[in-house]
Amino acid sequence: MVEYATENQVASVIAEYEPKWREVIEESTECRFLWVLGGSTIAEEIHGDVCFMQEKTIGITAQLVLRDWEALNVPESLQSLVTDTSTVLREIGRGDLKTICGEASRPVETDECNSELAGRNMLYSQLESSLNKWSPYL
Repeated sequence: MVEYATENQVASVIAEYEPKWREVIEESTECRFLWVLGGSTIAEEIHGDVCFMQEKTIGITAQLVLRDWEALNVPESLQSLVTDTSTVLREIGRGDLKTICGEASRPVETDECNSELAGRNMLYSQLESSLNKWSPYL
């Protein structure tokens, strides 16, 4: 007999990161303005730096969720949701912002970095939709 993970076990993998991911999604447009235009206060400058660190981190945490789900035998009731969410997480985790956009506290202004950040914004919309589908389980 096959032993499946419970729905709670599967959902707990994403629950740890969901609040921070939503924060990144909500602030991504504002952060891009801060990077381009600069902040008018020290608090805004620091916020821009924190935004970039969070953008780098979401790629790492996306990979952690994928790793943890792969270790579980996901029940059929969540298989479709896990697959859909994994697709967007795989894309977010694919690009290494540290390599593409630099190690500084702000992203470098290159075509490659700008393209990666623009792609991330599109992926964040998909991630937000996926996270909304997880709400009954979180």
